[in-house]
Amino acid sequence: MHFGLLKKKLYLCISFLCIHMNKFNQKTIWITGASSGIGRACAEEFAKEGTNLILTALETDLLEEVKTQSIKNGAAAVCLLPCDLSNLAELD
Repeated sequence: MHFGLLKKKLYLCISFLCIHMNKFNQKTIWITGASSGIGRACAEEFAKEGTNLILTALETDLLEEVKTQSIKNGAAAVCLLPCDLSNLAELD
């Protein structure tokens, strides 16, 4: 995992802990690495606040599980964008 991606995940987690969650209601949040670890935990928590989620990771099957759980937790909408963000050519 690239240090930059880890740094972004940690920043997202810290922001999540420091900001009152009601501010995220009906907002759209894009979470990378959403299939496991900090990314998955953030997706599940943001879903509880009624957010719209865009979830990105390599493992489509795991993203589907996170989507199902996020909808159960109350996410307004969940969009899956499975891809490898370390390979920018894939995004074209």
